[in-house]
Amino acid sequence: MKKKFALLILVIVGVATLVLLLNITNLRFGSFEELIPDDYPSSIKMARMEKTFPAAEKILLVASVDSDDSLLKSENSEALYRVVEDLKELDGILKVNSIFDARDVSFSGFSINPKPFFEEGVPLENAKKLTEDPVYVGNLINKSGTTALIAIDVNEEISVESVRKTLNQLPDNFETFMTGNPIIDNEMKKSIMLLTYFFPPLLFLLMWVLYFLRLGDFRAALLPPLVALIAALWTYGIASLANLTLNMLTSTIGLFIIIVSSSYGLHMIDRYMRFRDSYHHLESVKKAVSDEKIPLFLSALTTAVGFLTFIFSAMEAMRYLGILVALGVGISFFFTLVVIPSLLTLMDLKAKHKHLGFKIQAKTKFSSYLSIGLLILLLISPLFIKDLEVNSDQFSYFKNNSEIVKATEKTKETFGWVLPMYVVLEKEGVFTADDTKNLEQMISKMEELQGVNGIYSLLDISNSYNIPLPMLNLFAKTDDSFSELSEFASGNSIRLLVKTPITDANGIRELNNKVENIIAEYPQYSPYVASTALVNAGINSGVVENQVTTIFVAFGAIAILLIIVFRKILLALIAVVPIVVTTILNFSYMSILRMNLEVSTAIIAGVLMGLIIDYSIHLISGYRRLSKKHNRAEASDLALRDIGPVIIASGLSLSAGFSSLFFAPLKLFLNLGILLVLGIATGVTCTLVFVSQLLSIGSSKKKR
Repeated sequence: MKKKFALLILVIVGVATLVLLLNITNLRFGSFEELIPDDYPSSIKMARMEKTFPAAEKILLVASVDSDDSLLKSENSEALYRVVEDLKELDGILKVNSIFDARDVSFSGFSINPKPFFEEGVPLENAKKLTEDPVYVGNLINKSGTTALIAIDVNEEISVESVRKTLNQLPDNFETFMTGNPIIDNEMKKSIMLLTYFFPPLLFLLMWVLYFLRLGDFRAALLPPLVALIAALWTYGIASLANLTLNMLTSTIGLFIIIVSSSYGLHMIDRYMRFRDSYHHLESVKKAVSDEKIPLFLSALTTAVGFLTFIFSAMEAMRYLGILVALGVGISFFFTLVVIPSLLTLMDLKAKHKHLGFKIQAKTKFSSYLSIGLLILLLISPLFIKDLEVNSDQFSYFKNNSEIVKATEKTKETFGWVLPMYVVLEKEGVFTADDTKNLEQMISKMEELQGVNGIYSLLDISNSYNIPLPMLNLFAKTDDSFSELSEFASGNSIRLLVKTPITDANGIRELNNKVENIIAEYPQYSPYVASTALVNAGINSGVVENQVTTIFVAFGAIAILLIIVFRKILLALIAVVPIVVTTILNFSYMSILRMNLEVSTAIIAGVLMGLIIDYSIHLISGYRRLSKKHNRAEASDLALRDIGPVIIASGLSLSAGFSSLFFAPLKLFLNLGILLVLGIATGVTCTLVFVSQLLSIGSSKKKR
C-alpha cells in the first residue's frame, strides 16, 4: 500500500468519524416499557383500561417514622403536609393523593358529606378515625399510623431529582422511599447513558493496557482498541441518524463492539510483528493481511451471524441489538483490513519487544485433567439445566442495595402490594343492587387466592359509609367532592384493585389466570384484567422459543459457512465442538448461579456462539497452513503453539472487558458479565484442549 493512498484512507475515515461523532449527542434513550410490543394482549388490555380510566404514570412515595412515633402527631403531619404541597408545585406533577385528601364521609339524603381529617396539615379531632377506616388503611396509611403512601400522577416533564430534593426537606426522623415506573425508567436511563458514554472509553483504555502486556509496545497496543472504538462510534452515529432509541438492551452495542472486535486488530498486529522480525515493515503488512484476511473474515461473519439470529425475536429492541452489533462488527472488520494496514504503512513497529507470552504444549497432564473435567461437567449438565427457570422480574434488574429495591420491599412489607392489578367490569346498563351481591361473591373468591392481599373497590366505600353501590356509581358521574370514586367508576365501568406483592412474570401470569377463571363465572359483565406487571411479563413471552430458534439458526449458519470455507465437513464439525460445549454449559452456569432465563440472559447463547467460534477458526486456519509441510500431529502442535498464545490473550482481554460489567449499576448487566466471562473461559479452554486434540486425529496424514 502506498503512503499517499494510506493517508487518504485515514483522512476519509477521520472526517466520517467526526461527522458521526457529532450525531451521537442526538441519541434518544427509551423507557423499560418501550421494550414491549404494542400488540401484546397485556398491552392491548392496558390501553383499553386507560381509555376508560385516564391515568398518568404514577410515582409511589413511602414516608415513615419510627414505630414509637406517629404521622398523626402535629409536628410530623405538618412537615409531611408542607412537602406534599411543595410536590404539587413541581413541573410534571398532575395530582398528589395523600392522607391529606382523605375524608370522614357521611351520607344523608342524596348527598355525600365529606369531612377532612386535617386542616393545612394539622390533625383534627376525628383524625384518629383515619387509621380505622378500611378505605384508607392499607392504601394511604398503615394501621399503626407510622407509614403513609403518597401516589403522584406525573407526565413526561417530571424530574425525579426534583421530587427527591423535595422529599429531602422532611425532618431527620422521616425515612422515605420512591418506586413506580418513572423511578424505574429514570434509573434505567441513567444506566443506559453510563453504558453508552462512559463504558466505551473505559473499555478502550482497558484493552490498550491488556494488549500492551501482550504486544509490548504502546503504539501497537493502541491500534486494535482504537479501530474498535471508532467502529462503535460509527454504529452509534448511524443509530442516531436512523432515529433509533437506546434501551437497556441496545445500550450494550458499544460494549459488545469494542470488546469483541478488538481481538481482530490484535490478531493482525500480532501477525505483523511476527513477520517484522524477518521482513521490511511494508512487506510485513502485506503478509499479515494475506494471512489474516480469511480467518478474520470468518470470525467477523460468524460473530455477526450470532448476533443476527436476534432478528427472529418478537422484541424490536433485541432485533435492533443484533443488527447494530453485526453492523459494528462488519465496520470493525473493514477497519482491521484497511485502517490498521494504512496506519502500519505510515509507521514502523519493531518486532523485538518484551511482552507477555504463554507457553502451550499439547497433551499435557493438565490438559488431560481439563478434558476430563469438562466432559464430566458436560455429562451432568442436564441435571442443572432441568432446574433452569424461565422467568423475569423488572425489580430483579436492580441491585439489592438500590433505592428501587428498598422501596419495593418497604411497600410490600407495609401495604402488601407493589404494582396494582386491576379487574375491569363493563356493563351495558347501570350497576344495581344485584351487582353488589355479584361483586361481594367475586371479591370473596379472589381474596382467597394465594398472593392476593386484599381487594380495594367501590364496595369498601359502600360498606364503610353505608352508601348503596348504585348511588356511588351515580355520584362518580355527577359529584367531584369525593375524588376516590373516579379511581373505581367511570361511565358504565367499574374496576377493582387487586393488591398483590407478586412482581415476577410467572407469578403474575399464574395469578392472572386464576383471576380470569373467577371473573369468567359472571357472563353478565365484559370483564378483563389489566396491569403494568402483566405488561412487563409480556417481555418474557416467547423467550424459550426465541432461544431455541437463535441457537439452531446460529449453529446451522456457522456450520454451513465453515463447511464452505474449509471444504471439509470433519474440520467444520471439529470447529463447532467448543460452541456446542460452551452453549450447553452456559445454561448449566445459569442454573447453578440461580439466574433465570429471561430477555437479558437469553442473548448470551447467541453472543457466545459468535465469539467462541473465532478461536476455532484461527486455530484450524493455522493448522491448515502448517499441515502443508507437517504431519497432522506436528501441524496441530505447532498451530497450538503459534495461535494458542493469541487465543489466550484475546480470551483474557474479552474476559477483562466483560468483567467491567461487574461494576455496572444494574444487576442485569452484572449477570451478563458473569455469564460472558464464564462462557469465554469455557470456550477458550475447549478450543485449546478439544480442537487441538481432535485435529491431531481428525484429518488425513500429511508428510513433509
